[in-house]
Amino acid sequence: MTRDVFPKATMCFTGLIPEIVFMNPKKQLELNQPVVGLSVITLCFSPIPALSFYLCHLCETKCPINNILGHIFSQEHCFNYFVYTNPDDVSFSWRPYMDMKSILWYKLKRQSSKTENQNLQVLHLPQVLLEKTKSSTYSEVMQALGENDKLVERFEAMHQRRVTLQGYNSNNYRKHPLLGLQHIVECASVKPGEKKYNLCTLCCLVIPNHMIIKHILSFDHISCYFKTWYPTTVMSKKAFDNLILDFANQAVKLEAAENFSMKQVSLQPDEFKLVNFKSYPQALNSLESITKSSLTISVKPGKKLEYHPVSTLSTEKVRCLLRCQNCSNDFNTIGQYLNHLVKVRHIEMMQKFNGEDVTGHRYGQRGRFHMELYTYVGDSLRSNQPPIGTALIVTCITSCSHADPLYLCFACNEAFPQSILRDHLDSRKHLINTQLYQNPWKLPFGWDGDLDDRVLRMTAWKDEEEHRRNRVFLKVFDVPYSIFLRLDPSDFQQVLDTLKHHCTDLIHKVPMWRMHTELQQNEKFPLLGE
Repeated sequence: MTRDVFPKATMCFTGLIPEIVFMNPKKQLELNQPVVGLSVITLCFSPIPALSFYLCHLCETKCPINNILGHIFSQEHCFNYFVYTNPDDVSFSWRPYMDMKSILWYKLKRQSSKTENQNLQVLHLPQVLLEKTKSSTYSEVMQALGENDKLVERFEAMHQRRVTLQGYNSNNYRKHPLLGLQHIVECASVKPGEKKYNLCTLCCLVIPNHMIIKHILSFDHISCYFKTWYPTTVMSKKAFDNLILDFANQAVKLEAAENFSMKQVSLQPDEFKLVNFKSYPQALNSLESITKSSLTISVKPGKKLEYHPVSTLSTEKVRCLLRCQNCSNDFNTIGQYLNHLVKVRHIEMMQKFNGEDVTGHRYGQRGRFHMELYTYVGDSLRSNQPPIGTALIVTCITSCSHADPLYLCFACNEAFPQSILRDHLDSRKHLINTQLYQNPWKLPFGWDGDLDDRVLRMTAWKDEEEHRRNRVFLKVFDVPYSIFLRLDPSDFQQVLDTLKHHCTDLIHKVPMWRMHTELQQNEKFPLLGE
């Protein structure tokens, strides 16, 4: 493989590579923090350890071998990881003093447990090339490596998961409004592998491409936007997030009427080299000279925006209970439910599966497993963030094993493993599908892509209120171990087909689709799941 990339280079390989701290058992105590972003980090090495270094493509920085842990555990790297993979996880109108690592701690732990995120890229380079780039910056190293077309292809393939500004802007399910795109000028060379830059003509800054979404979501950019476009609308760093978000959503709707969009400038390699991206004034002058056009826009200040607060949601009196789908019993605490699993009644109900292959299921024995949905609901209620659509989710466990549960969401018609439970429940897709399932008539006309999540969350929570009565019931269905092993946690229909003989118990008390319910009531058909 190395010969394919460097066919003419003299390669010397002694069979040794530099110590990789992530693989050293003696370093495990130092790895007491979540590690994310390994799949977009490259270890560049040669037989001479002193020449080796890491390239972090998230942060576009070069790290010495002995400082990679310090970088990976840094605020900047952790923050950049979420901007790179899912900007929805980043706080809207974030401030530099915010401890984003603490805010994102739980999500960091979840991401670090995913095996696909733990594949470090290793690149064996000719010694001559490493010596040449020993004192180079990240950009200079990438420019040198960019002379090799096969390396360019490999680096581009590495970035398949990156969320670009254009991709995030076109995502109808994205969480955050994007303000001031008309002030963004993306500059790129037509030569593959060259670094991209953005000019923000609103803030008068040059922003590297990997930081542009982070910049647009920052309080500094948002504040500058309102000072320019809505100067009579008072904004301060002490402003409440809900107020800022409300103003931003109003502004986005007004911008949509003007059909604003960002600008893109493609440059020939020789033109690209002439632009000094270290200086905003010089870069702007050069680009306007090359394009023979003005890249700034005239601003007509708008009227003062008025705050339209969304009614607050109270979850103080709501209790979380568990329902055994096998036995139709309800329990006030998870402890009571776990004790129930070894009781005679539950064991008798589990023996209903006797007509099937239930090899390996030890009736009356309880494994140690964690039900993340119960933890999620508790966290949500304590933070006054109502959990949406839990009535439409069934947790499938196998009580005699340590195996993690899998989940069925009847709002989204999806099955998924426990590792992505929070991602699913926090997603805009789940929020909208829940509303479509529970009461599609409450969605405003033309809602797709133009709806405030806070309003939708409140509407969905209130729609559930009549049936909820200050209680959230989590439905749990116990499956014999051998059958549980056959369930595909990524295939909703396969799970239903495998459990088809127990469907009545599985979907007991799962509300029917509202539109389907009304049709059945009109035609006097019986309702399943009630």
